Amino acid sequence: MFNTFNLVDFDYEERSGSDAIRAQRFFKDYSSFELAIAPSKYDSTWVGAGMCRFNAWTYDFQALAGWWNEDVAVGVGWAGNLKTAGFKREITYFHPQEQWQDTSGALSTSLSVDYVFKGNLYIMGGLLFSSLGADTTLNFAALANSAIVSTTPPSAKFLMPAKYSAMLSVSKPITALVNGSIVAIYSPGVNLLFVMPSLSVAVANNWDFSVFAQSSMLDNGNSFRNYGTAIFARLKWGF
Repeated sequence: MFNTFNLVDFDYEERSGSDAIRAQRFFKDYSSFELAIAPSKYDSTWVGAGMCRFNAWTYDFQALAGWWNEDVAVGVGWAGNLKTAGFKREITYFHPQEQWQDTSGALSTSLSVDYVFKGNLYIMGGLLFSSLGADTTLNFAALANSAIVSTTPPSAKFLMPAKYSAMLSVSKPITALVNGSIVAIYSPGVNLLFVMPSLSVAVANNWDFSVFAQSSMLDNGNSFRNYGTAIFARLKWGF
């Protein structure tokens, strides 16, 4: 709600923060409550929420409620394990503050499972449902303004341009100094595919060199075509 990030923006570690006031209270049973407010000079762009976190049945749970721009938002989420695999789920519902009788609310929910195999092979699969997304056709203009192509942070209630999205992420250290990964997102219905392979090399102490490729493919109603491929190189110094 306060600071969404875009997977396409591979420099998201350095994304801007939020100008907000935040207070946290921790309790002896490892539960906590926090309140955050990001004020604005416009009533339509205020963001504020409270979130309660607690542990039960070996799972970490969270529940939140607040306002997001011109909407009221409520949500729940949890994180735990299915045997030795990680399991996470989040559900958030947005509804216009001034239109309680309206049915124009938005639901965003995600589910993910991840597992680390022998040799540090990491695989994560996820599903996302966005009620505001398209489920039959998607034009290039909508794709160009979406989180798949643009590096602009997506809206908290409209994370993807398609109603249904599935993601697969695989990463593995090739050697002690080289790591490879690939992320693929597919949206059925609109027939949208995004692929981002990457390779990272530790070239020296605190220095990393990475290469990223990003390709977006979409069915425009006549054919399944590539709408753009980009390759980026990054040299990063940690200090």
